[in-house]
Amino acid sequence: MPERFSEYTEKVLAKLKWKKVRPLVKEELEAHLAESSEELGCDEAAIAAMGSPEEAGSRLNGLYKPRVDAILLIGVGLLMALALWVVPFGEWILYALGVLALGAAFALIDVRNLLQKHGLYIFLAGVLALVLVPMPLFTRVINGARRSLPAEFIGMFLCICGMGAMLGDGRDVKRPLTILRILALTAIPCLAILAMPHFAILVMFGFSMLAVYCRSKMPRAFVWGMFGIGLLLGYLIAIQGPYRVVRLTALFNPWALDPLGVGYYPHVIREAWRGFEWLGAATLKPYVASSLTRFDEAQLALLAATAGKLPAYLAIALNALVVWRMLYLSLKLKDRLSSIVSFGASMLMAIMSGVGILGNFGLLLSGGHAMFINASGSYWLLQGTCASIVFALNLNRDYIRLSQGSKPDIEDARRRLRIRFEWTK
Repeated sequence: MPERFSEYTEKVLAKLKWKKVRPLVKEELEAHLAESSEELGCDEAAIAAMGSPEEAGSRLNGLYKPRVDAILLIGVGLLMALALWVVPFGEWILYALGVLALGAAFALIDVRNLLQKHGLYIFLAGVLALVLVPMPLFTRVINGARRSLPAEFIGMFLCICGMGAMLGDGRDVKRPLTILRILALTAIPCLAILAMPHFAILVMFGFSMLAVYCRSKMPRAFVWGMFGIGLLLGYLIAIQGPYRVVRLTALFNPWALDPLGVGYYPHVIREAWRGFEWLGAATLKPYVASSLTRFDEAQLALLAATAGKLPAYLAIALNALVVWRMLYLSLKLKDRLSSIVSFGASMLMAIMSGVGILGNFGLLLSGGHAMFINASGSYWLLQGTCASIVFALNLNRDYIRLSQGSKPDIEDARRRLRIRFEWTK
């Protein structure tokens, strides 16, 4: 490469503030200069045709930069701030620092490249985490199901991301061999969930996987078939123990499964909401107040009890905003793999938030954890990870586009600068 080409390229690259894209832009600039020099027969003419390096670099700097989504950041930040009403300050600091660390880690590493190279291993790591949950050595029984929140949540997330990576690597998803492979891989975590057995995990995992299948344009018959298998698994989980059948009847019987004489969870929550104030702490009946503190999944209702219904409705609106923004960014990503993985993580976040909100209004058999409005470190970990991977893939979408072979848009840069230029073909 002639020295004058290197000098010109370095001046252009000096204007690019995002150092991550400099090597990719440099490679394309040098290749174009060489082609232009060969066609024009003179290095000076090739450089002159390119125009001012400062102007071209400034334009490229505007085109290629980290895409920080302020709406997603503000939504998550406000939700974390509202959580101060229901989470002890020491725990809140720990959880908040954990979420910030996750966001920074995902932003700094090349998530897309990691998913592309190790999608299968990421999926198998998630399967291993789910397989460990039914084992007595690693878990404990809660309400008839074996639980290990970090393991089951990490397992779900890794399986969804790994499957999205495998389906987004450019393979033909309509080939019978590919369909059989995906079916065989999906069967393993499904059997692990059946062995737990845990209905809520099945719902979150199942619908998130269906979202990944739909986004990757798997055959419609396959998607409906997997939906039918999910229904069958749900039925098998429901009949495994008498506890679940009694729980179902308790939704309509206020005094079923009520050793403390305070009413079953959904009915207590519904009665509690009728006594909440719009702003400020509510004066509740003693058994309702004690129940809200006893139910560790009623944190959104506890927020309404301590701060008022208005902050609780604000938290619900922020939940909807964050979920919508994550889905929007996922659909906006042009890279197939990034879009599929982001969509799966967004649907997992949407299902978690929906279950948590409905449960906190007494509309489900049990409670749930709304987005960040909870005192569960495991839920903060999972929700923060889902938001972080979508944020990171959107943040680096220009870098991903360049790394996947898209040429730097120097043509557009020069056109906007009113400099005559066209790519040498």
